[in-house]
Amino acid sequence: MFLMKTIRLSYLMRLPLFCAAVLAITSSFIVYSSAPVSAEETDVILGDTAKEPDFSELYAIIKEERKALEIKKKELQEEGKRLKALQSDITKEYKKLITLQKELEVELSKKGEKQEIEIKNIVKLYEAMSPEEAAKALEKMELTLAAQLISQINPRKSGKILDAMDTIKVKEITKAMFEKQKNK
Repeated sequence: MFLMKTIRLSYLMRLPLFCAAVLAITSSFIVYSSAPVSAEETDVILGDTAKEPDFSELYAIIKEERKALEIKKKELQEEGKRLKALQSDITKEYKKLITLQKELEVELSKKGEKQEIEIKNIVKLYEAMSPEEAAKALEKMELTLAAQLISQINPRKSGKILDAMDTIKVKEITKAMFEKQKNK
């Protein structure tokens, strides 16, 4: 029994504290919920954190950035189209140049063949001449052409022609023939 009285007394001693706490909580709840509170009072009670942030400025900035990005995107797309068009033009021009190069190679080949035929005809003409006449004509000719002709003339006949020529000119022609063979 003594124990029961002690337990009841300890509960009774705690009861006023409990009641005071419940009263404090309910009274503050009543104050907050029953009476309208102005913005200034809310700032005082809750501090600056109670204010809602102003999203309109942030939204406007984001909207402007989006517009700028869209403009940049369109510019880049237009630049891409322009570059593709340029690439197409360059490819067309390149193909034209390749075609022209092939045509020129064919023409040069034909011209080279014609020139070889003409040189062979000239060689036959010089071979038919007397060595003295051929020597006079070759001495007056350009050095590289004279060397080319003499190198294609029959070796026996070219020896006679060179024998009839001036020794200085023979030396120059021989040197030109050697250089031509060296460069081949």
